[in-house]
Amino acid sequence: MKSALFVDFDNVYSALHSLDPVVAERFAFQPSNWMRWLTDSLMAPPHAPDEAARRLLVRRCYLNPQVYQRFRPSFNRAGFEIIDCPPMTSKGKT
Repeated sequence: MKSALFVDFDNVYSALHSLDPVVAERFAFQPSNWMRWLTDSLMAPPHAPDEAARRLLVRRCYLNPQVYQRFRPSFNRAGFEIIDCPPMTSKGKT
């Protein structure tokens, strides 16, 4: 099953960090681990053929390079295209 994965890094990381900083760091530094769960363990939708394997054909991560640059190498190693989203507001929203 062909799939695309788009990660809004700033929002996912911030939400995880407010719940559990350790989990947020794991998400940020070990994307291959949770991606393996997505491809190997996540149930396929009802319309997918039996035994369909999920393949991530597109992997994009949108992040603010001024705040989250230290996580960029982890996502690059996991095969993500990184899209820089610098802040556009005075409150730092991208």
